[in-house]
Amino acid sequence: MNSSGKITVFTLMGMIILLGASALAGFFLFFRGSEITVVPDVSGMQLEEALVAIQDKGLTSKIQLRYSQDPGDKGKILEQQPSPGSIRRAGKAVTLSVSRGAVIDKIGDYTGWNLQDLKTHFMTLFSTYGTFITIKEPVITVYSKEPRGTIIQQKPLPGTPVTSYTQLELIVSQGPEDAVITVPTFKGMNFQEALLQVTGMNIPFAFSFREKQGAEKPGTVVSQTPEAESEVRRGTMMQLQIVPPAPEKGKVFGLLERSLPDYPVPITLKYQIIDPVGNRTEVFSTKTRGGVLAVPYFVEEDSILILLADDKELVNFTVKKEN
Repeated sequence: MNSSGKITVFTLMGMIILLGASALAGFFLFFRGSEITVVPDVSGMQLEEALVAIQDKGLTSKIQLRYSQDPGDKGKILEQQPSPGSIRRAGKAVTLSVSRGAVIDKIGDYTGWNLQDLKTHFMTLFSTYGTFITIKEPVITVYSKEPRGTIIQQKPLPGTPVTSYTQLELIVSQGPEDAVITVPTFKGMNFQEALLQVTGMNIPFAFSFREKQGAEKPGTVVSQTPEAESEVRRGTMMQLQIVPPAPEKGKVFGLLERSLPDYPVPITLKYQIIDPVGNRTEVFSTKTRGGVLAVPYFVEEDSILILLADDKELVNFTVKKEN
């Protein structure tokens, strides 16, 4: 190789070495000026603990507060961005979503509230943040001078801290025991409609039936005691006499007659029907102190009639056609 070629080769090698040295120097200068770090996993930590962990990695913090469903989450990290394990330059911020706790942190004073108003209030309040306070069903009802539906006692007491899922036990007024009501008109009404109305008003009732007379319409109420529009004390037994409905193939008409225990306070009585293929339907839910009960039915053969007292089964009756 002549002298000219040797010079060219040495020149190229020198340039390569120089470029490599420059790149290496730049690499070290870059990381000396801006170190990289790994974002730690701080989800579930208390805020103070999370801030220390992030600072130890050379990162800064940005905090966002929000409510959470679990009252016990207060002060904990719910979410973080960037996610754990991400690579970031030192000095960059990690955004932390921190729980402010539940939207309610202590039990309010609900005495004097209307029960339905409180249920609506809870439904609205918890539609966003999840339910962590519920009303224990069935509520206890007693006679009192307060208007019907008014909450007169509660447990837990007002001001009790909410630290976890809480069930609210309520005692609700039925109104004065000697209050009078105006008797509705049941005569001429379809017996199923009459059943829904009398149970919806929590009026004690007993149905009976007789054969159709004259132009009477099958399946309707033909007499009632007390008479319509009369004024009676709350709790007066309503006796409704009906004419059986017109026969239908495969269906059975009858009365489910039982004598219930006497209860010191009203209980919730539910009447359900399970059809032959297993579909369950709740016909009514009413308040009762017990006593005589006679409920008309017109259902498919082999249907099962269920009576529940405060969700405990009292009656399980399978309907059979009489021979």
